[in-house]
Amino acid sequence: MASGRLLLAATLSLASCATLPPIVGAQESTQAEPTRRILGQVNANNVYVRSRASEDAYATMMLKKDQQVTVVGEKGNWLKIEPPEGSFAYIPKSFVNMRGDGTIGRMTKDWIARTGSELNELAAEPMAQVHEGEDVQILGQHNEYFKIKPPAGSYLWINKQFVDPVKALPQVAQQKPTEEPSTPRENPEPTPQKEAKTEIAKIDTQGAPPATQPAEQVADNAGGNDAQPPATQPAKFDAIAEYGKLEKQFASITTMPISQQPLPDLLAGYQKVLDSDDLPVSMRRVAEIRMASLKVRNDAREKFLALQKNEDEMGQKRKALVAERQEIEDRIKQSDLEIFAAVGTLRTSSLQVGSGTLYRLTDPATGRTVAYVRSNDPKYAGFLGQFIGVKGAVTNDPQLKAIVENPVDAKPVDPAQVNVKIAAQFVPPSVNKFPARVAQPVAVPPAPPAVTVAPTNTQTPSAPAPSNPNANKSQASTGGEEPQ
Repeated sequence: MASGRLLLAATLSLASCATLPPIVGAQESTQAEPTRRILGQVNANNVYVRSRASEDAYATMMLKKDQQVTVVGEKGNWLKIEPPEGSFAYIPKSFVNMRGDGTIGRMTKDWIARTGSELNELAAEPMAQVHEGEDVQILGQHNEYFKIKPPAGSYLWINKQFVDPVKALPQVAQQKPTEEPSTPRENPEPTPQKEAKTEIAKIDTQGAPPATQPAEQVADNAGGNDAQPPATQPAKFDAIAEYGKLEKQFASITTMPISQQPLPDLLAGYQKVLDSDDLPVSMRRVAEIRMASLKVRNDAREKFLALQKNEDEMGQKRKALVAERQEIEDRIKQSDLEIFAAVGTLRTSSLQVGSGTLYRLTDPATGRTVAYVRSNDPKYAGFLGQFIGVKGAVTNDPQLKAIVENPVDAKPVDPAQVNVKIAAQFVPPSVNKFPARVAQPVAVPPAPPAVTVAPTNTQTPSAPAPSNPNANKSQASTGGEEPQ
């Protein structure tokens, strides 16, 4: 099979490069040059024939295995073939005057026939040019179209992997038609050899070959003065072709999210084809329905996009609020002030009065008692010698003065953070940075000095023993207990 395809490609290449015989004699001016053709055979079942040389082009029919096609050119992986039996083209009824038994019609204006399909109702791809005054063979009708036999210059495409070459067909030269344009063309023949040669050497990039002789002439065709000038393509807007493109795009957007659908572009496109007078009635009705549907969908899209924008803005605001709250929490943590009843270095007490174990919170610098703590919790034994903070209610004991009975919590703290991140009712003087602002243990006032009564005798009284003021001060600060 591979070798067959190579043979087919080589044959086509040789056919396109062969030197044509020079035209001599005036009598030959009425003859067209022969078309070089290759007979191919389909090698698989259900092979699509397409309107253009592309997998995206719509299929016109399916061929079965062993059916034969006539190949006249090649483009990439595609073979250009004459329309197989059963092919047809579309022409608007408004541009055709029926004649005779209704199987022949005469064109009332120049028009590009559209490629018809047995498999769908699409009529978008151009097939060939027909001219005003030219007769067409009518095969049937569909909506506002006549189905006609493919005009001269019509071609279709098939993937070359599904075609095996059979043989080169003989070059058949045909007389140019001498009958009037009104004469029916029962069996339109293939285009002249010049056109076929040029089409094989240079395939039309649009996938739809021109119906007339291209303007470029091959170098060896200098003597052919009978070539006709190319027909000018209509320069105005092609509403039918644009309608076909819009229909394809409309079908493709149904699987897309509504926010990504190009609805404004489609609305503008359908409005443009509706403004054209060349759009057939059936297509116009479909376009109007599409416009109504697209307007509703576009309104829903605008509301959706507005809601989505609002949600995005709210999301950004929520993110900002969360970030702000986190920043505030971080600041609170950095400046958080923990309150204790008393802080100090925990030591045992030698008094042990009342129920429960009695501890002392002392100044780490002097060892003097700041407050007492009474608890049976064994964890306090593990805090001995550590600077800790104790939480709980402070009561005044007649003997011990300030005491924290049954504290609710205690933990080691950093003395350097006292009055920074730590506050307490009772703070050791050596770590108290703001002593005037912190309550201090109440000291017992010293005893008043003894009053000395002068004796009546003349003997000089002995000097009283000097009092020791530090003794009373020590008793007040330790609650009657010396520092340890």
